[in-house]
Amino acid sequence: LDMCNTRGRSGCRMGGVRLVAGSETGEAGDGPALSVRLRYPRPVGLLSDGAVVFVERLENRVRVLREGVVTTLAGDGEVGCEEGMAARFNYPSSGAVDGEGRVLIADRDNSRLCSISRDGRTSTVATLDRRRPCDVAIGLGQTYVTVTDCKDGAHCISCASDLSREIAGKYSDRGAVDGDALVARFWVLYATAVGPDGKLYLADGNRVRVFDPTTFEVSTIAGQLEAGHRDGPLKDALFYTVRGIAVDSDLTIYVSDFGNDRIRAIDLRTRHVRTVAGGAVGHPPGATVPSPAPSQAAIATPYSLLLDDDRGFLYAGTGDDCLVRIRVPSKLARWRARCAPVFLVFYLKDRLRAHLKPRYLAPPPFSHDLRAYNALAWLAAAGPAASLLAPVLRYAM
Repeated sequence: LDMCNTRGRSGCRMGGVRLVAGSETGEAGDGPALSVRLRYPRPVGLLSDGAVVFVERLENRVRVLREGVVTTLAGDGEVGCEEGMAARFNYPSSGAVDGEGRVLIADRDNSRLCSISRDGRTSTVATLDRRRPCDVAIGLGQTYVTVTDCKDGAHCISCASDLSREIAGKYSDRGAVDGDALVARFWVLYATAVGPDGKLYLADGNRVRVFDPTTFEVSTIAGQLEAGHRDGPLKDALFYTVRGIAVDSDLTIYVSDFGNDRIRAIDLRTRHVRTVAGGAVGHPPGATVPSPAPSQAAIATPYSLLLDDDRGFLYAGTGDDCLVRIRVPSKLARWRARCAPVFLVFYLKDRLRAHLKPRYLAPPPFSHDLRAYNALAWLAAAGPAASLLAPVLRYAM
């Protein structure tokens, strides 16, 4: 179900949508992923073996999806504020996995940030006074936490080392102001993700924004205050409540467009927005319907995203209590696509040498053949055009 059949940026293959966990008729608890009933699952991080850590907000559990089986890492389904091996949570809203395999959880309605070790032992990292953490993102030497005073979304960003201090936005105020971080205002922060450039990318209402921790500036990348659906140039794109966000190593931003039932991508190099999956018509409303063709899949109100860049998997939690996996270009696939023109040049170089007259052991420094080869190298740097024009140059000599 997750075979690729369409092409995205740089010629990399895009894939279909596959259901990996959740069943309407299943039982709560551990077991085969497609036979377990989930309630509001949100993927938050990856373990070293590729297993997916996710929180069940309405079941107050932290769970792991590994090789088609769901197990519980912490929590027993009851509301509480306990630590240790018998931990309890109160609406764990999000989390992240650090480089040592520890899981950080924003235990929202307990106003605390928790850490879960590999063996499932829970400890409290920090507590907030009347404030509630909503999301966690681990950056380069810093852990960011979004903080709120309301039931849905956040209004400011803090650091885990000092949750009482705002580094961007205002705890008790909302708005749509860019600029200096302490002057900037957020409408409703649903999710955050740290990019390879160290910047914090933000799902803020109907807009995608970014916070630069080096300049302490907040700016808007795409979207408007008004809701809608429109692909195309960044300045024209419209979203209908961005609830999840993930960034790959090439600075492609994936977002879950909650109100439009779509997963979309923002390419910062081409400055365009495109739809990756979802939006198919003819399916029952409010239902997730997998499909090998991403444009024919239905994704019911996706609200969270997690990217496995090495394997080329994008996980999403859906409004009908499922976890789905979307095939996207992996880091290796994108590298191969970029290198293809260079490989073409080396291939053509060998073919040119094979057709040289015997009196040449190698092309003279300013020979016609070498000039053609240099032209091919220039075209390779320009990208896919080399594959179209190289044969013309070769046979025009």
